[in-house]
Amino acid sequence: MRDPLLKWLMSGDGSEASEHVVDAIAALTLRHGNLNHLVQLGTQTYPVQEELLSALLVQAVQDEHIGRQAWGILYGWASGKERATTVVTACRQVLNSPDVTSSQARMAMVRLRRAANSGHESAWSEAVKAFVEQAQHPAGVARLIAEVRAWQQSGRSQGAGTAAFLALMSVPGTTTPWLLSDEVPSEVDVKRALQDLLGDIARAPDAINRLTAWIRQSAADPDTYARVRDGLLPVLRGQKIFKASVSLMQALEHVSVDGETNAANDFWDRLVDPRVRTVIQLNRDPA
Repeated sequence: MRDPLLKWLMSGDGSEASEHVVDAIAALTLRHGNLNHLVQLGTQTYPVQEELLSALLVQAVQDEHIGRQAWGILYGWASGKERATTVVTACRQVLNSPDVTSSQARMAMVRLRRAANSGHESAWSEAVKAFVEQAQHPAGVARLIAEVRAWQQSGRSQGAGTAAFLALMSVPGTTTPWLLSDEVPSEVDVKRALQDLLGDIARAPDAINRLTAWIRQSAADPDTYARVRDGLLPVLRGQKIFKASVSLMQALEHVSVDGETNAANDFWDRLVDPRVRTVIQLNRDPA
């Protein structure tokens, strides 16, 4: 009876029904001390109920008897296309739990890294969201710094490191972006990370959106804006990122500094050699 019962439970709709399903299957799994039910639910023969499955896994990893086995399932699923986003969702819930332990946080970050490095775009995008949530508090920032450091030491072109760095670009702070402040550890090479992102055709739009937000946020104060601009100019002069630099300037078209200077013109005048400005024009229409 297990197969038809599990399929019936997983096919229901409604938050109240879902809560009962999670409790029922979790109780069954924990009572028998094995994860056969969860492994079965992770196969393609069952309806895709990612929220239910991730909620079950969150309960399982927190159990003292089968927690290690549950973490093992998450590790195995993290590299597969079918369940990588389920892994991210479960790990995200674990990390956001107010009573998460350091051991649980470490296990969750390992699996988030594996999912982000899997090469599946959906898993990478979901990992970015999970990392952005971590960027909102000091413990999470420390975890992201470790990811960026590991990425830069390994030389991987994309994956968890790029996701973690994009998340660090959203660390809350003053009008000066946190990554351009003196609080950033010296082992994080911000210039290199930005150039790697801007030079990657798939990641450049995400980086440009965040850089635009930096500049827009600092534009109210000319001194802060100058610091941000001067911090970014060496980055934007890097090789193979001219197209990304132009896209950034197009995004800055309607950003004014102190109500006078146009940010797009300001960056253009400082980045493009006067001798070639008549040859290379800034097209203000990104379309």
